[in-house]
Amino acid sequence: MELEAESTAFIVCEHLGIDTSEYTFPYLANWSKDKELSQLSKSLTRIQSTAEIFNQVVDQNLEKIREKPLTLDQKIELAKTAAAEQNLAKKEPGLERKVLEKMH
Repeated sequence: MELEAESTAFIVCEHLGIDTSEYTFPYLANWSKDKELSQLSKSLTRIQSTAEIFNQVVDQNLEKIREKPLTLDQKIELAKTAAAEQNLAKKEPGLERKVLEKMH
């Protein structure tokens, strides 16, 4: 779950133009070193799907406030919130859908 959460957060941050690769890649390497290829493949599917959903929601919300450009700090906070909510959703079955619905 940690691998998926951090990977998704990385993709969302990249989508927002925030480069976290210096921190993220070593962190992910550590979390994935003992995983089987089949496990990583399943995780990749979930990561891509979840990141796509988050990016869509982020884009929709950014569109609503487009007149007011976000500061870098605001972008970072949005990414942190999205990652934290995803982590919480993964801990409680069925909560992921509730979190995503709340974000819409």
